Amino acid sequence: MASDVTDPAIPQDVLEMFKEAQQRIIDLNQSRLYALEELAEARAKIIDLEERLSQAEKDAFGVTMAVAQEAASLKQEAKREEVEKKVANGASGSPAGGEVAVEQAEQETEVFLSDYDDDDEGGGTPFEAATGVISILYETSWEPAFIHFNSPEQSGWTDSPGMKMKTGELPNHKIFSITASNLEFVLNDGEYEWDKPSFDANYFIGSPGSYILKNGKLEKVR
Repeated sequence: MASDVTDPAIPQDVLEMFKEAQQRIIDLNQSRLYALEELAEARAKIIDLEERLSQAEKDAFGVTMAVAQEAASLKQEAKREEVEKKVANGASGSPAGGEVAVEQAEQETEVFLSDYDDDDEGGGTPFEAATGVISILYETSWEPAFIHFNSPEQSGWTDSPGMKMKTGELPNHKIFSITASNLEFVLNDGEYEWDKPSFDANYFIGSPGSYILKNGKLEKVR
């Protein structure tokens, strides 16, 4: 190696300084490698935590849905008992009173069935799609990169070119996260270049989780 060659014209203290500088460069490179490994581990932990959060939100949604279904069942049973009681009371009285009671019971049954159908249509909050964290790691040479998106939780599409994505551990890694039930999006460089799966289609994520988009391929990793 060039550093091992001793030139009599170079003072010994200068050679020592040169060797120390080389060693510092080696140490710094080693520290950089350790730092990159720690960053990768930290990112893996973040993805794992996001997945746990998403699963917890799904579990909470399942409990909420079960409670809502149980409440609807109890409501149905209570109305049925009320209808049966009125029918029984009408039958024990005069014929005319019985006919009126039966008619009222039929009307209330129709109202109940209407309410039950409305509950099944999913118009209430407990039956809405579960939201969670959607994270995207986008590999691109663009600097910067923008994501133009829409989701049920937004009022509509973002203004073009969209939201600027954050730079990840590597310069070609762009990161974006949002809390939503699903996400439709395209990407661009902020000017004229756009990234879409096809000319007349957009990228679409149907559920919370962590995704990687590379060379037009969108893949869920967690």
